[in-house]
Amino acid sequence: MLAAPLLIQHSFSIHFPRVSTMRRNANMLEDALAQGCPNGYAAPQVLPIPEELGPDVPRIIFNSINGFSNIAVTQTAMALTVSYSEDWQGDRAKCVSYLKRRAHVLFDMVGKLEVLPGFVGVGTRLRVMSDANDAVEVMAALRRLVAPDLNLANASEIMVRFSNNINNIYFDNATVSNAVVWPDGIFASGRFPISSRLAVGLEILGDFNNRLAYNEDVSHIATLDAGLAMIDAGAGTVYGLAGRFGGDHA
Repeated sequence: MLAAPLLIQHSFSIHFPRVSTMRRNANMLEDALAQGCPNGYAAPQVLPIPEELGPDVPRIIFNSINGFSNIAVTQTAMALTVSYSEDWQGDRAKCVSYLKRRAHVLFDMVGKLEVLPGFVGVGTRLRVMSDANDAVEVMAALRRLVAPDLNLANASEIMVRFSNNINNIYFDNATVSNAVVWPDGIFASGRFPISSRLAVGLEILGDFNNRLAYNEDVSHIATLDAGLAMIDAGAGTVYGLAGRFGGDHA
């Protein structure tokens, strides 16, 4: 059977008008981060990127001391990515609480730039693995998401994506697909025999954002309160989907 869901990764990004001199703000952002997360992050890596290069290329990167998270700063966004340790992955509340605390810090950092944030994005990566490492079971679960008249009896991969418009404010995007865990050393060989798979299951990727409001309303400003609510909403979407496969884990 399919196991309880594991929260593998979270991301939280704040998007704002272009700051063409972003690298000059490294020390100021470091001070704001140190105040919110004392001893949590190493000194920033300021990348020697020409200012005329695309604004979406990171200029500054902060890596956490424990190695589980990083903050990438471009000229138009600040994005936190957290990869949870195995002892955290089964605890939804703990992971969500952690991301909310870091969201406060990111908004403080963006506030130092003296720009108005336009929109926020929350990414949630969930896995629902097969207890028996049974690919047949996984494919049967995925086939239930698509039209029954499609001939998918021999499918080895299925990916389903949808995007919902929530109240003309939010995009609620989700992708459901196969997930395979391979041994670390296998990537160097370039060969992936089925017998070497360590685990198989489903992966659910959520992307909950208020880009829709930003697109349609020139006066729209992203807020911390909205971002915190979006963390809960994004988790609700992916855990709700997980409940279709492995019981009610929502």
